[in-house]
Amino acid sequence: PNIRWHGVLPYYQAMAHAAASDVGLVPFGEGAITASVDPIKYYDYTAARCRTVATSAMTELRGRKYCHLGEPGELIDAVLAAAEAPAITEAQAQAFCRANSWNARADAILRAAEEL
Repeated sequence: PNIRWHGVLPYYQAMAHAAASDVGLVPFGEGAITASVDPIKYYDYTAARCRTVATSAMTELRGRKYCHLGEPGELIDAVLAAAEAPAITEAQAQAFCRANSWNARADAILRAAEEL
């Protein structure tokens, strides 16, 4: 009863829903195509102060702040754990966004390249 399907939404509308939610889902399945995926929704959800729940197939998200992983048949438990976790504060969301910006990523790549 708490799930509503809104169809495909423009980004600004989807982010408004994320900001009004406690938990966002990244329900990828197992497969070669997901082996190296770093899902952008995790960053969107955290920026919106929404905790993320992903399937265990998303190994790239293991150990990430504000993210809970669960086996496909156990996602309800992961959602409940995420909903009970401390809320993401505005300051935490801003720090997360600064640390994960495209500029921060480009700087990390350039530093790594300089070390080669």
